Amino acid sequence: MAKRGVTVVLKGKDIRSIIVSLLIPIILLTGCWSSREVEDLAIVTIIGLDRITEGGVEKWQVSSRIFKATPEQKGEVAKGTKEILVKGTGVTIQDADLEYLKRMPRVPFFGHMNSFVIGKRAAEESIEEILSIHLSHVQDRPRTFMLVTEGEALDILGAEPDMASTISKEITSIAIDKAKNFGTAMGVTSTEFVECLLSQDRDAFLPRINLVYPDKVEKSVEKTIDVEGFGVFRGPKLVGWLNKEQATGFLFLCQKGIQGASIIIPVQDEETQYTYTVNSSKSKIQPKMEDGKLSFKVTVQTKGTILETGGMTLTPENLKKKEEVINETLQNMCMSTISKAKELDSEFLGFMQKLHQVNPAAWQEVKDNWREAFRDAEIEVVVQSKVLNTGRLTKKLEFKD
Repeated sequence: MAKRGVTVVLKGKDIRSIIVSLLIPIILLTGCWSSREVEDLAIVTIIGLDRITEGGVEKWQVSSRIFKATPEQKGEVAKGTKEILVKGTGVTIQDADLEYLKRMPRVPFFGHMNSFVIGKRAAEESIEEILSIHLSHVQDRPRTFMLVTEGEALDILGAEPDMASTISKEITSIAIDKAKNFGTAMGVTSTEFVECLLSQDRDAFLPRINLVYPDKVEKSVEKTIDVEGFGVFRGPKLVGWLNKEQATGFLFLCQKGIQGASIIIPVQDEETQYTYTVNSSKSKIQPKMEDGKLSFKVTVQTKGTILETGGMTLTPENLKKKEEVINETLQNMCMSTISKAKELDSEFLGFMQKLHQVNPAAWQEVKDNWREAFRDAEIEVVVQSKVLNTGRLTKKLEFKD
């Protein structure tokens, strides 16, 4: 007599456990038949892309730093690593890629690339073409930092690191630390950059990287890099730059807030000059549409200390006045950034994005000419600064003769 079938009901947790148990042997059986030893790889850590004129012909210039591992010899200790600079040119980006790849005796590996530098001409002319190649590469990481320079990317890649072991590590750490510690730049990943380029309500920006010569009079062979300010885009084209002050204003206005930083703001109060060190900040953008007229109110709140007093004595009576002067100083910085955005006709600040989020009906009224609407909008910036000098020396030191 045939046995009756048994129906088994599996819960979601049971199904996941079965799938995992089936996948583990498959993964283990795949082995490393297609893998390569690290000493057989040319590990690309940073790429630079330029638009140049060579022999009267417009060409692409691709440069990269290659992290070459030194294999350990028998009876010897490994000698460490070496990073070399390789470049190639071609009529197309792929031609330039092929030109410099032919010079590599090893197989290129892009999985450890952490920085991508674009030269000024390339950013002004062909950012779409650059990104189409960059993003289609299967090994490229979405969190690669992207930067733009006023010169050629090749010159940036030719610099030597000051503190890090490689120039790519130095660029990455500076891009992150500039926002965290100094408020004059911030890191932007390729994913974030593309999101802005594809956005229908915000323009893109990239941190600006430039060469620094120790000897400014005679530009020596030794040169390092610095990340400060931003390159600003209108659609897919680079249209201008934010200086140090405008970059700080941008971060105060539009980013999620500065926490744990030590942003030093010089303040002039009558004949006394002192510094306000910002430790934290936050901002709130409030769009308003009234009778077809768009306006914005931005409230910036900061907390910080006055460590360098310029010889003055801080008292509860004069502290309020100092805060008012600080408010005016920071307000001027923010307004300078807004004026620059309107001058460049680039809405990288994200004001229209905020309008789109909080008032979709108003956005529908201006979406066909959103940059023009931003340019014509009245913008008020209110800064509320707090000086926290609890437990610090606030009296002027009196030295005896």
